[in-house]
Amino acid sequence: MFFSGLSDGNAYEVLAELRPALRKWIVLQVRQLQRLALESLLSWSERRVIGGHV
Repeated sequence: MFFSGLSDGNAYEVLAELRPALRKWIVLQVRQLQRLALESLLSWSERRVIGGHV
């Protein structure tokens, strides 16, 4: 969905009416990825602190 690609690797044209929704979808997915990365880093840091590996 992010790259608007078909299973054969070719890109398909996104209708002009759908481009704003596609941009919003991309922003949402990037924010979710950032959130996952930060939560993973925090979890790793908490385990290190609790385990005494500071």
